[in-house]
Amino acid sequence: DSMGRYRMVSMCPGDYEVEAINGDFKASRTITTQIGKTNELDLAVEGGGTLTVTLRDERNAAVEIPMTTKHFNLRDSEAIRLPDAAFGTAVFQGIKPGSYELMMMLPGYGRRVDRVVINEGENALTMSLAIGGRLEGRLRFDRTPPSVPAYYVKATRADENYKHYADPDQDGMFRFESLNLGEWTVEVMNWGTREALIVRQVKIQPGDNFFDESLDIKGTLVVSVIDGATGATPRYECDVRLLDSQGRRQSVQTNKDGLAAFAGLEEGDYTLRIDPEYTSSGLPTTKQIHISAGDNEQSVRLDMADSLKITHIQPGSQAANAGIVNGDLLLTYKGEPTASYQQLRALIDATKDGEVVPLTVQRDGKTIQLKVEQWQGRMLGVNIDKAKSTAKSR
Repeated sequence: DSMGRYRMVSMCPGDYEVEAINGDFKASRTITTQIGKTNELDLAVEGGGTLTVTLRDERNAAVEIPMTTKHFNLRDSEAIRLPDAAFGTAVFQGIKPGSYELMMMLPGYGRRVDRVVINEGENALTMSLAIGGRLEGRLRFDRTPPSVPAYYVKATRADENYKHYADPDQDGMFRFESLNLGEWTVEVMNWGTREALIVRQVKIQPGDNFFDESLDIKGTLVVSVIDGATGATPRYECDVRLLDSQGRRQSVQTNKDGLAAFAGLEEGDYTLRIDPEYTSSGLPTTKQIHISAGDNEQSVRLDMADSLKITHIQPGSQAANAGIVNGDLLLTYKGEPTASYQQLRALIDATKDGEVVPLTVQRDGKTIQLKVEQWQGRMLGVNIDKAKSTAKSR
């Protein structure tokens, strides 16, 4: 509570490590609990500085601070930190002394990044935010677009190394908040080709600004990817490539429903391709199709890899210490499926240094739960290959 007091109840008898964490600092002690006995444990978390940020607008009115990483945070190369916020005030506690970036992108105001230095003890900062603008846009399609987004909108300001993105809805509507005032370049992009179909210069002024353009979406294609073994939606996204007769390529990732959409297609013959990292055979899946004017639909059935086979373990590696053996099928890492090397790599990259991560492997037809202490940025210390598991559940 506000006095630093805490209470834990209904604890099973045994040994526990109790940690108190304040920002970048923590204190820990080991305690043994017994039935019917109340244990008392005081922890002192010392060190670091506190940064109190007071925000006012150009009229000296307090500014509301949304509690999301996107809108307000303090960051360095190690971590992104969120504050304890009240109306007009944000407090960061337990921060190691040093230099940080304070990023703000608050609704109704422009984006702002400041370099701040935090010392031991109390640090205070009062900031005045310039009122920004909003951009509401509409794309007027010549007919109803695919239900899966085939376009996105990008807004860029010349003097900022930062871009804003938005996906139009089924009616072509999109919105940008918190744009700094001035000249912006707004581009309507094709997801498949990453080409700009419309480029406009827009001057953002305080309050609401509007963008209204028409777009001929030509031929469209919605691809449905199906797991050939189950007939169901795949458990993970995969890249779908579309090649025309000239060898020009588009690429779109499927959504959670296994759907990918292409638009702006000329009538003609195309090749659908899904790369080998998503298949258990290790071979690409291809399908020859013809695109006509208007709407087109195609489905692709894949014998999809759903696990990675461990083919070699380095002695003393994380995998060896976790109890993984040659021939194990790695099904999940941190609760997420690991059907491809790319998926495993992304999951490991997002893991904190020293974090203990649960793994699920299949061994001799049985599902086994293991744990591994991950070193950030390093793999498990194994050689892997794609495989198809026989597990009925994960």
